[in-house]
Amino acid sequence: MKKILLTLLLCTPLYMNAADESGLTFQNVSLYWAKGVDDNLREIPGDIVGLDLPTEDTHLYAVGTFLPFSATSGEKNDPVELGLTIVAAKHSGMQSHLELDSAVTARYNHLLPDDSPVNFDIAAGIGLSYAFGTPTYEDPVIADDGTLEYYRFQSYLHFDLEVYTPSLESLHLLMRVHHRSGIYGLIAPSKVGSNFVGAGLVYYFD
Repeated sequence: MKKILLTLLLCTPLYMNAADESGLTFQNVSLYWAKGVDDNLREIPGDIVGLDLPTEDTHLYAVGTFLPFSATSGEKNDPVELGLTIVAAKHSGMQSHLELDSAVTARYNHLLPDDSPVNFDIAAGIGLSYAFGTPTYEDPVIADDGTLEYYRFQSYLHFDLEVYTPSLESLHLLMRVHHRSGIYGLIAPSKVGSNFVGAGLVYYFD
């Protein structure tokens, strides 16, 4: 309970700042599926390019949204945006629990000229994650008495690539790296955590 309260306390300034600036307008809604990978975070880009991801028999289904801090109507107008990403996930396979994530996210929209037949957005975010159950897929720490300790409260990182066409700009193909860790012992012990790589769809509201 103390960790949940700490999560809420740490997130409160973000919500208050966003409310002052934009009223926390929901810009989009995303749905994605991701599979666990037995990779270090730094190894994932190369393994994606080489089509050599070491996937494991566990996955998650997630729904999320992005709330821009900028004083706009919520439309994706600016090339650079800062906002709040919120994700709710359900795990299945080597672990089975609900997970809630929130992150401060920086986005860069429209990487190519507007008249390109295909365009791209990229995003990265850092925040907090809480597992409402035992994250048994993640490596535990062996306590002095020999028991296994799993850490529900960890940091959260996400890295996104969105692909879309100007003729259907409200619907994007999403590719996401979904990462939990202890930030080298800052929040939880080193070498705990997990990486998931997946894909889905993002719908942008008018």
